[in-house]
Amino acid sequence: MNTTRAGLIRRASAFVADGIISVFLALVPVVGILLATVYFLVRDGLMDGRSPGKRLVNLRVVRADTGQGAAYVDSIKRNAIFALPDLMMIAPALARTAAAPLSVAVLVLEVVFMLTDPDAMRLGDRFARTRVVYLAPSHAGERVA
Repeated sequence: MNTTRAGLIRRASAFVADGIISVFLALVPVVGILLATVYFLVRDGLMDGRSPGKRLVNLRVVRADTGQGAAYVDSIKRNAIFALPDLMMIAPALARTAAAPLSVAVLVLEVVFMLTDPDAMRLGDRFARTRVVYLAPSHAGERVA
């Protein structure tokens, strides 16, 4: 199976798919925001570095030093920057008001890092020492599961 650096469109598609899952989790009464935040933190440690969103577009988070799929601790490190705005949603009104602009700022910052880094690593990837790769099918027409 061939691997290459993951492109922005695939990464954005996976992010949106995982975001949809997170939104549905957030709808669970009482503990929804906590469930959504935990999912977003650990999603890249699921299925050997392949969150449900990444599986949809044949991506995998791997450790930069070994090429092995990301573990839960790697996932938490690389996604911690996204958790702060989510956790602010359970705080008093002033913090909730700041959560949405902070989420946007974090997302923009991460995209800028990804677009300007030669290895397309975002800030979370640098911190966790991970990278996202595209899993090209080994044969034409073959889907990587």
